[in-house]
Amino acid sequence: NFVLSMVFLGLEYICAENWFGPTLSLLQGLVPQNRQGTASSLFLFVGAILGSSGPLILGLVLDSLGTAGTAEGIRGGLLAASGG
Repeated sequence: NFVLSMVFLGLEYICAENWFGPTLSLLQGLVPQNRQGTASSLFLFVGAILGSSGPLILGLVLDSLGTAGTAEGIRGGLLAASGG
């Protein structure tokens, strides 16, 4: 059922992002007041850079192994990216 699957996907997105608010709150509480803006922006910047570099790193690894574009390379890449 498509509607039911979209409801559960929405619930999963809500639960998956529950860490974000407490983490930023803790960061603001641990850092001196005159450094809170810098700490928050650095946290968000590093998270965005590391979060978006996964496909690039995975592609470089597959290229270095010589398996890029093959079925075995795609299978291995998906397995490595999923942590399995």
